[in-house]
Amino acid sequence: MTGESMAEERVPLADAPTPFVDPRDPTVRGVALTPPMVAWLAAALAVACVLVAWPVLAQLYWIERAGSLLDRNIVNGDTAALAQAEQILGLVATPGGSPAEAPPPRAGSAADSPGYWRTYGAVAARAPSEAAFQQLKAARERGRLDRMGHLWLGEMAAATGHWDVASEEYGRVDAVNILVKRGNEAAAEHRQEAAVRWYATAATSLLAAIDAEQAAPGGDEWSDELSPQGSGRTILLLRIGLGLLRSGAGESAVPVLERAESEIHARPPGPRDQQAIRFALAEALARTLPSDPTTSRAPRARIDRLLHQAVSAEETGWARLQEARVRLLVGERPLGLRALRIAVRLDPRSVEARMTLGGLLESDGLLSLARDQYALGLKAVPNDPWLSPAWAKTSYATIDPALALPRLKAAGETTTRDPDLFAALGDCLLDLGDPAAARAAYREGLLRAPGSEVLRDRMTRFARPTGRIF
Repeated sequence: MTGESMAEERVPLADAPTPFVDPRDPTVRGVALTPPMVAWLAAALAVACVLVAWPVLAQLYWIERAGSLLDRNIVNGDTAALAQAEQILGLVATPGGSPAEAPPPRAGSAADSPGYWRTYGAVAARAPSEAAFQQLKAARERGRLDRMGHLWLGEMAAATGHWDVASEEYGRVDAVNILVKRGNEAAAEHRQEAAVRWYATAATSLLAAIDAEQAAPGGDEWSDELSPQGSGRTILLLRIGLGLLRSGAGESAVPVLERAESEIHARPPGPRDQQAIRFALAEALARTLPSDPTTSRAPRARIDRLLHQAVSAEETGWARLQEARVRLLVGERPLGLRALRIAVRLDPRSVEARMTLGGLLESDGLLSLARDQYALGLKAVPNDPWLSPAWAKTSYATIDPALALPRLKAAGETTTRDPDLFAALGDCLLDLGDPAAARAAYREGLLRAPGSEVLRDRMTRFARPTGRIF
């Protein structure tokens, strides 16, 4: 073998095999990542993450705790729980700060979050204040309110008299149904001013939302939960308009009902609702007619056109009754009487139509005709607490007292609280020579209608020497 052949064969470095390195070999330089070490590193990383996130997690916990205390206050009326919730929110907003002052969170801080303001609004709404309203309003300007936060801002604005902000916020969160419900509740409690305020706010919110939607690209796609045909907002406008009308705000009702009437063409509700819209608008126009005949000519023509459209859509006893009410409002008495006669013919069970017709006949001095109308109504609706007293009183005025007495007694056995019925019953008993029974009738009437002057005047006939009437 030659020297050349015996020379050591050299392998290029790039082609050399990579040597195997056992990480457990103590001769290997560096630190090996053993499984225990990996576990410790993971644990350390988790602890670091928790430490970084701890302030946010703690704030979330205390915000949730404040919400739980609020629930306890709402359910159990626990005032201490509400005070504790306020303290917690004050400390969340400014750690170490004064809980009593409940300062707002620093803008941009972790506490300045939608969750904080949602809970803050719910707590503050239990005792509304101008300061709380201003804090929520400032949070809105920073974009820190979610949908519920905007609702609470609306609630706070309404409670503190900032109705322009309330209308804007209620419209933003589509809370019109809530406003109408509150208006209905106030109206049922005879708080007319409050009812008008809620209805007017509902109208402003709804109309603003509709206008904004129609102005947007691809608008007029109003989300409707009340009707699959998209007539929900038309019905809402009707409800608001009727609420304003029944609360004595006819002028405010006109534009709302005008808008509802215009919506009939784009989103027609059912036939009965269409009739209701036109009847309501006609009534609102009738209640706001100008006193000057020259300027009232156009509104009167509009009223007549609305009534004709409504009745033509479906002639029913209810429709004719609504027509009669408006005709009488504008002084068209013959047309009103005609509509009422048609109403009772189409619907003999309509107590309102029968009572309205009978009342008109009584005011004309036609007591016998009125009595007969009430009698016809009682055939359809026996023992009605409205028709029965009316029939008994007109009977006493038109027939022999002995024949009228059973009718008066039968009417008194209903749930009526009509003081005139018991006055007539007592007078009839006096006519028949029974003063003791007459006194008992007057007294029963006073128990059902306390303070009635017509009954108190009659009871003075039986006054004791001390002046007491019982």
